[in-house]
Amino acid sequence: AQCMCPVMDANATLSTLVETVESNNDGLCDEGCFTHRELVYATNTKYVAFFMLFVWFWTSQFIVAVGEIVVALAISLWYFDRNRSLARNAHFFRAVFLVSLYHLGTAA
Repeated sequence: AQCMCPVMDANATLSTLVETVESNNDGLCDEGCFTHRELVYATNTKYVAFFMLFVWFWTSQFIVAVGEIVVALAISLWYFDRNRSLARNAHFFRAVFLVSLYHLGTAA
């Protein structure tokens, strides 16, 4: 492993702010220095990361679509109900039930 040590010089440029030195025999750096290692990802790991990003976007939009369908169905159940005085939360819970039973594929 390589150790990165900051340079304490007032005239140091951006490229010379850090000095690279080899670590000692036990793999440790001197005090004030830090170890630098480059992360290398396998190709499969990159594909899995892209897949997880796609799943995250798809799931978030699926939840939004289910919510929109539930609101639309609850409002339509309330609007076409003949006895609106009895309708408190019943239309909402019936809409959630109907959407989960019949319309999840529509939201997907």
